[in-house]
Amino acid sequence: MADAQKAHDKFVTDVVRFKKVWGLKLEDNWAVSKSADFEDAEVLLFWSDKALAEACATDDWNDYKAESMETPEFLEDWLPGMCEEGIAAGANWNTDLEGIESHPIALALEIVNEIKEQNIKYTPKGFESLSEFEAELMEMGEDL
Repeated sequence: MADAQKAHDKFVTDVVRFKKVWGLKLEDNWAVSKSADFEDAEVLLFWSDKALAEACATDDWNDYKAESMETPEFLEDWLPGMCEEGIAAGANWNTDLEGIESHPIALALEIVNEIKEQNIKYTPKGFESLSEFEAELMEMGEDL
């Protein structure tokens, strides 16, 4: 599990540093896995770089292609949307499709903390400050 935590932490650091998040996509479908941690839930998988995503494009995902999005879109739109839909987030899973499953709001808060840690000036759209966005996330994730 230490390797999974290390991979997860690398995801958080890298998506802030490089401002990109990668997923595997086929037409309108993104790569998902069944959750081992949350009953009747799916895990939407993301990686911090293209090569890591492409390495997982095997078996059922053989035809999927790595596609990127900007970190702000992931942070402000995807993670809150996943929370509303009850979908977990998997960050930097390995080729055996093992990794940490996160509540999307918990992952969003980790990314916000990393933005602060890296001392990046960032104001999410529709908010006065990063702190205001963080407070909104904490309200959304009250049940964590």
